[in-house]
Amino acid sequence: MRLFKASGATYRSVAAQSLHAFQHRPTDLSAGELVLLSKNRADCGLLERQIQFLAKIVGSRDAGAADIEQHFPRVDGGERWGTLVRLHWCQRLDVPFNLNMVIGAEAERYETVQNFAKIDKRHEQPIVDHLIKSNPAIVLSFVNSPASPDEDGWIARDQADFPSPAR
Repeated sequence: MRLFKASGATYRSVAAQSLHAFQHRPTDLSAGELVLLSKNRADCGLLERQIQFLAKIVGSRDAGAADIEQHFPRVDGGERWGTLVRLHWCQRLDVPFNLNMVIGAEAERYETVQNFAKIDKRHEQPIVDHLIKSNPAIVLSFVNSPASPDEDGWIARDQADFPSPAR
């Protein structure tokens, strides 16, 4: 399970495109791995919850500035980012949440995350339990959806030895 953060300027684009951009490639990605898409706390409204979408990982690839600008215009992403992570099965949660609602004070570990983090194993089960209680239809959809579409050029962990497309 992963946590991917996005600014208020790009959050909706990330969800709509099932695509996220980062400066560096997240390591050890697994196709089909669950992603909690989190909006940066500073960009949330007063009562808005950070985690509003779930998605699954397809893979990642290097990307040039023009490629990134095409997907994320007007945020100078081409100057800051060099990796794209393709997602699929991006679903809006019926009941969004903040990590501190689920794992309490241990959520502080994720507050300083700037871009992405692997969720600690000890936190995965409480998050899954929370999702089952608060968003059962989404969890059922996750279980019944395919692990990952077959897309050329996207590298998941099981394809890590394959070269990424040229920039």
